[in-house]
Parts: sequence; C-alpha cells; structure tokens
Amino acid sequence: MTTLVVSGLARCGSSLTMQMLHAAGMHCAAAPPDFADERFMLPGSRITKKLLARYDAIRLLELHLLEFEAGADFAVLWLDRNSIEQARSQLKMIGHIFPRTIELDGGARTALDNMARGIREDMHRAQAKIAGRHVYRLNFEDLVGFPFAAAGEIARFVKEVTGRELSPVVMGSRVLKRGPECQPDMRIEYQLIRERNKPTCLFPRS
Repeated sequence: MTTLVVSGLARCGSSLTMQMLHAAGMHCAAAPPDFADERFMLPGSRITKKLLARYDAIRLLELHLLEFEAGADFAVLWLDRNSIEQARSQLKMIGHIFPRTIELDGGARTALDNMARGIREDMHRAQAKIAGRHVYRLNFEDLVGFPFAAAGEIARFVKEVTGRELSPVVMGSRVLKRGPECQPDMRIEYQLIRERNKPTCLFPRS
C-alpha cells in the first residue's frame, strides 16, 4: 500500500496535518502530537521501503536532505506557507531555544529576510527531489483558515493514492481557530510539549 508522506519545511503545519490524519484513523509513524522521530528526520537519513511499509502516514520534513531507497512507494502531501510568516515562526523557535541569537546575527529584519530566502530555495530543492511523485500541495493558510475544506481536499487525495476513506469532519475538528500569521507567543508550542508524553506509535500496520 502507498504510504502518505506529509512534508514541507519546518513550521509549515505538518504536525497539525498528522494530528488530523491520526484522528481519522490512519496509522502514523512516531508519537503524537508532533509525530517527529529523529531516527528518520535527521539530514542524510535513509528512508527505506520497509520503514514506509510500516505506516499509513509519516512526517518527513526537508526532503532534499533525505535519501530514499529505490522503489519506495509513497505519495506526498506537501504543505506550503507564506515564506515570511514561516521564517518568523522558525526564528521564534530559534530565539526561544537560543536567546539573543537573532540580534547577534545582524538584526531581526536581516535574519527574517535571509531565512525567508532560504525557505524559498529549499522548497525548490525539495520539490526537485520528489519530481515525478504523486504530490498534492496544500497551503497552511487554507489549512488553518478553512479547515473543513482543507480536510476535504486531504481526504480526496488520500482516497486517490491509497483507496482509504477518511472523515473530513473528524479531521477538520482537530484544527483550532486561528489566523495564518506567526503567533507572537509560544502557547501552541507549549501545548505540543505538554502532550508529548503519550506512547510512541511505532507498530506495523495491522
């Protein structure tokens, strides 16, 4: 069965999308709520056919930095985001982990512009990596602004590539109402951290 790879660049809404798929009954790699596992997310990680076959969906970011085994069967749900807002979100996380890093790097505006440019360049590299694959591109802005419509598009794509029926209502209900702009505080991130103690989902498909 074709595995769904949920991808994009950091801070694109991939964790939220995995939560939606998980709520609808898909067997997802790694643990909620962020569904991140460093064993297959570090640069240079090799994504094998055996790994993909274990799950219905797997979150893999920065695809241009990963290596896929020949013959791996997967389709890609790619999440785009406004590059400036995505850069703001990335810099917010960096500033939270490493205080004053942005100021020491020449000023917040310069860092923002540089990060946004890097996002656009990496997006093109990642897209080249999956050229020829079955890909559906979804905007983060639509995901949070029109969650039930976005969930319907996700369900349509999943059915097209896997034959599986998912409920757009269940998936859309997972999305909290918010604007697409980078939030100034860390409330959403702290919520993910609090929920991270749930058991890891590392079992093969039934």
